[in-house]
Amino acid sequence: PLGESFEIPAAEGTPTLTLVERNKLSLPQGNHVIRLVFETSGIVLDWLRFSRGPSPFGGTRQVIPGMVEAEDFDVGGPGVGYDAGLPRALTSNLHRVSDVDLAVGPDAGGFHVTGVRRGDWLDYAIHIAANGTYVLRLNVATDDATKRITVQIDGNSMLAQRTLPDTGGFSNFTTLPYPNLTLAEGEHTIRVLFDDGLVNFNWFSIE
Repeated sequence: PLGESFEIPAAEGTPTLTLVERNKLSLPQGNHVIRLVFETSGIVLDWLRFSRGPSPFGGTRQVIPGMVEAEDFDVGGPGVGYDAGLPRALTSNLHRVSDVDLAVGPDAGGFHVTGVRRGDWLDYAIHIAANGTYVLRLNVATDDATKRITVQIDGNSMLAQRTLPDTGGFSNFTTLPYPNLTLAEGEHTIRVLFDDGLVNFNWFSIE
């Protein structure tokens, strides 16, 4: 057995595909056979993927220029794709199963990250198509003008740090620009760090 059984969130009506992770598996080198045992009926399986370390959500790096949804942070579990403090999984049946809390909206059919606390972070594997000067935009909401967000690239270089304005509440999202960022072509990791918590995070874009 590769750890405990997977718990699959229930879907009403047409099955909704949800990413369910099992992290920190110890696998020996060599040829093996993986067996999936369905302990209950009514399960729809699309794919199975094994990866070492962090990997992009959905298996493909987000292409920049472009927009990245907050809920599509890297796969790998706590301390690898994200750090969400103590496990809580209050909304584990939304979009994917992890310790990061998600909520519906504000975009039609979409989600946003909520319930973040001081020191939480999310990683996003990206591919920058060309060297150039870019504008980073964050779509966020908060009810406090003292909360800060730091954006890093490749774990050390700071792209931006900003104290957020009071947007008028956690459901009132606004887009904040960070211009004149010089970025190099190739594969990178963007980390969004919540310095003070209590921020709802919807998406970021680099154009």
